[in-house]
Amino acid sequence: MRFCGKIPKLANTIRRSKVLTWLEKGGEILAAFFVFLQEFS
Repeated sequence: MRFCGKIPKLANTIRRSKVLTWLEKGGEILAAFFVFLQEFS
C-alpha cells in the first residue's frame, strides 16, 4: 500500500526530468541556430 502512494510521485519526477531534458535540447538547438544565423548574416 505504501508503494502505491509513491508511484504517482515517481511518474511526476520522470515527467519533469523529461521536460527538463527537452528544454535543454531545445535550448541547445536554438543556440546552434542563432550561431548559424550569425555566421551567414
